[in-house]
Amino acid sequence: MRRMVNLRSLSFEVPGNKSWILRGCTADIHWFKTSLEFDNGLASWLTTKPRIHDLILTRAKTFSMQPPHLPNLSVVFGTPTTVLSAVSGRPITSVCFGLSGPVMLDLSNLSKSTVCVDHLGVAFDPIPSWEELNCIDFVYRCSVYVPRVQKLSFFATRSGFSPTFYRIVAPLLSRFTALKYLQFVLSESGNTSPIDRVTQLELLQDFHYHNPELRTVTFPGNLTWNIE
Repeated sequence: MRRMVNLRSLSFEVPGNKSWILRGCTADIHWFKTSLEFDNGLASWLTTKPRIHDLILTRAKTFSMQPPHLPNLSVVFGTPTTVLSAVSGRPITSVCFGLSGPVMLDLSNLSKSTVCVDHLGVAFDPIPSWEELNCIDFVYRCSVYVPRVQKLSFFATRSGFSPTFYRIVAPLLSRFTALKYLQFVLSESGNTSPIDRVTQLELLQDFHYHNPELRTVTFPGNLTWNIE
């Protein structure tokens, strides 16, 4: 890593916790993704990367760094605990939560970004079916603290969304008065039948009824509709 002095993006995903390897990376990293747990070694390395603006922590259960560190961080993905800890005191514009079961945490840190959060994403496995309800409940609670979100994204990490999920998302949209873009995304391993055109049109009408400001909807398969 010492030779890659012009490296700007780094994805470091290895089994175990080997943050010591990162000590060899002295490049000015802007985008960083890792499966490492958040330990003192990772925290120490991150303090030397003040220009990181995208941080993706796929497995970390905690995050403990003061706002003066990572001062340019604007995009963060991780567990609810990780994301909520990273937001406070930083210019976070985009948050994406990886959910696994109900979230009982206080979400008020979402309102402590130094700028307006305009993108809210949630990644979860829709099976079993109650995970979809957990997701809806979580996003509803988030809306109290980030009502000016312009883009709302749902990511299915394994299986596909149920037909019911799209219907129960619709009333939720009224919570986000500035919403312009709604997105449903499947992982590469997510198998589901395409939504037929008639159903898509019905859903678009339902979405627009609950939020007249909505302008673009993307269904799985990158099927995008623009609403005039």
